[in-house]
Amino acid sequence: MAQRVYIVRPAVFAPAVLAVIAVVAAVQESWWFFAALPFIWLGSICAQPNLNLANGCLAYLAMLVGCGLLLVFRPLGLAILAGAVSGFYVSALEKWIRMRPAPDVEPGTAPKGVPRTAGGNSEGADGPPVAS
Repeated sequence: MAQRVYIVRPAVFAPAVLAVIAVVAAVQESWWFFAALPFIWLGSICAQPNLNLANGCLAYLAMLVGCGLLLVFRPLGLAILAGAVSGFYVSALEKWIRMRPAPDVEPGTAPKGVPRTAGGNSEGADGPPVAS
C-alpha cells in the first residue's frame, strides 16, 4: 500500500474564536487572561492533525510552564495553560477536519496544468535552449 500525502492548511477559525474567548474572559474575569493570547497563537502554529511531539514541542513546553506557574502564581499559570492547551488541541482538530489528500503524481512529473521545468537551471518547459 502506497503512502498518502495530505495537504494540511493552517488553522484559522480556532485561534480566532479562542482569542475572542480569551478577551471576553479577560474583561469579565481577570486581566491575566490576556496572557493567554500568545499561547493560543503558539499552540495553533505548533498543532498538527496527528498531535506529534516533534511539531508540538514548544506547545508542550508552554503547557509545562503553565503547570509550574500554577503553583507559584495561579492566575497567570491558568491563563498560560488554558491558552496553550486550547490553542494546540482545538487547532489540531481544525487542521484534521480541513486536511485533504494531495493529488497523486508520479515521481519526476509535474501535476496537471503545471508546466514541467527543470529545477534550478535555465531550461524552460520545452527543454534546453536551441542555438539559432
